[in-house]
Amino acid sequence: MNHRIKTIMGTKGCTLLASIEPVDRQLIDGRKKRGSNATDIRLEEAKRLIEEEKRKATTDKLLLFVLDAKAVYRNGGFGLSRGDSCIQRIVALPDSDKTIVDLSNIGLCDDLVASFINYLTTPTCPVLSLNIANTKLVSAQIIRVAKACSVKLEYFQASKLKLSTGQLRLKRVDFRKSGCDHLDLVAIGAFLQARRKASVQVLDLSENPLSGPKGTLFGGIESLSHAFESMQKLQQIFLDDVNLRSDGLLIISTGLQHTPSPVTLLSLSKNSLTINVTNQTCYDGIDALCEVLRSNHTILTLIIAANDLDYNCAAKIGDILRVNDKLQHLDMSENKFGSSGLTHITRALQFNPPLLELNLNNTNINSKAWVEITEALNRNSTLTTLQLMENPPIKEAGWLVLIQALEKNWAIIKFALTKPDSLNMENFEKINNLIAANIALTSVRKSLATFDFAALNPFSQVNFVNKLNAFSEANLCVLLTNQSFVHATMSSAKLSALRYYSSLEMYTPLRRLVWAYDAVHRKDALAGREAEKGDEELWQNQELISLPPITSSLR
Repeated sequence: MNHRIKTIMGTKGCTLLASIEPVDRQLIDGRKKRGSNATDIRLEEAKRLIEEEKRKATTDKLLLFVLDAKAVYRNGGFGLSRGDSCIQRIVALPDSDKTIVDLSNIGLCDDLVASFINYLTTPTCPVLSLNIANTKLVSAQIIRVAKACSVKLEYFQASKLKLSTGQLRLKRVDFRKSGCDHLDLVAIGAFLQARRKASVQVLDLSENPLSGPKGTLFGGIESLSHAFESMQKLQQIFLDDVNLRSDGLLIISTGLQHTPSPVTLLSLSKNSLTINVTNQTCYDGIDALCEVLRSNHTILTLIIAANDLDYNCAAKIGDILRVNDKLQHLDMSENKFGSSGLTHITRALQFNPPLLELNLNNTNINSKAWVEITEALNRNSTLTTLQLMENPPIKEAGWLVLIQALEKNWAIIKFALTKPDSLNMENFEKINNLIAANIALTSVRKSLATFDFAALNPFSQVNFVNKLNAFSEANLCVLLTNQSFVHATMSSAKLSALRYYSSLEMYTPLRRLVWAYDAVHRKDALAGREAEKGDEELWQNQELISLPPITSSLR
């Protein structure tokens, strides 16, 4: 019984298999046209031969592109679902407005791309607007198409952004928050490469997903990096919040190392510069950026805020600060590298790099960091702005060492701290008064017309006098050549007030400032009869006023 059942089941299975018709996979996939009979097949073959003869006889590159598209269509190259609509749009190109070519949503194979490029490179090509969005082209093909376009092209769309090529001829190219993606960036880079004499000075591509939604597509970044190597006048680059990772930063840094442009500003905030495509911590991008800072002698401003930079990144930046001879503005805010990372930055400041402004807001530094900061302030004489807001509250010991450091430091004119509670408000005001004294000293050195000693409160006046008393004779002699002293004059009221205060014993060092100011007039008086003598000799002929030291009670 069991044997008969198996025989019956086998018979039914064979019958089922016999009823299935064979399937032509090429026909199902759209790579083969369905012919109803032999006559249709012969007709299709005749059409193919006619088109082949036309292709050999014509020199019209657009017509050649259409014929190539027909050949692709016959072989099912456009797919079964959209093949008919695609070929109809391409066939209609010669009879439509030739200045506007829309190939969007048409899958272009390599042969068609090559054929279309041949058309674009013809001297008489009239195309002014070209759309190749969603054509399944890769970065290298988009670059070839973009470079093949005429200089007369006005609009080019590779993905989401309808790019106006006229914008790339401006000094400021601003695509901030324009929806530009990695394929659009490929096109931008290609056009910038093609224009060897591009006049672009400012390039802003911020707030766009330039490396794809997951930060793993680098075709656009590579195209932009190659563009940097050929651009001559680029000065400012803004790539904030563009989903740039360590891999992309490595590519960008390569272009910056070889650019002939005098880039002075590089902004890379709100990215993930220490994370690679596999979401692992990676410092290759930071290392490459540091190498740019080591070899590049034009970058004055670097903004790397909000990039999750850690202790290791701060250490690398600190090492670069010791050897870099140009960087003046550094923004490392909103990176939680903490006090251990801050130590590397502050120790680099002790070497007096050319850095003028440093932003360390919201870097999670604790009370121990203030000792390192004050040590840097005691030894640094170049930094003018230091921002330390949105950090944990400063303890009493921190306030004391800060005040002691700022009593000696005369260079800092902006010191930003988060406003403390009422218990530490007095210390906060003392620091503001010390900064006011530094601002007054700066006005003496740079813009004498704005200096007003009487406007300072008593605490600031005493600190100002202390710092002025520390001026060497060389510092005072430098004032003679300062254009502020030569071309600007103090109002009679300010000058009278300054002379009055200098007559008081506690403000005796102010006589040095009055003497320096009056020296300009002495120089003018002596210029007629001692024109052959230089400024240095004129100063040497004048004796400095002997000034008694300020009593310790006033300090």
